[in-house]
Amino acid sequence: MLVLRNIGLTSLDGINLPNLRFLDVSHNNLSNLESCMSMLRRSPALEVLLIHNNVVTLLPSFYDRVRRSYSASR
Repeated sequence: MLVLRNIGLTSLDGINLPNLRFLDVSHNNLSNLESCMSMLRRSPALEVLLIHNNVVTLLPSFYDRVRRSYSASR
């Protein structure tokens, strides 16, 4: 479990925890879709991702890309 809520994060590039199962990065300043997708590819064990209240979640393709990434890793 890793909670990085409301700390002003702008990127997930440094997160490389392949055994991580729960990540809360809600209420930050994440806006780069590719940074988020890259982190998901590096986190095959991730079961829960809390990412609401970030600019990136407003992008029309965000949730579709997350679902596809998750399905591909299973």
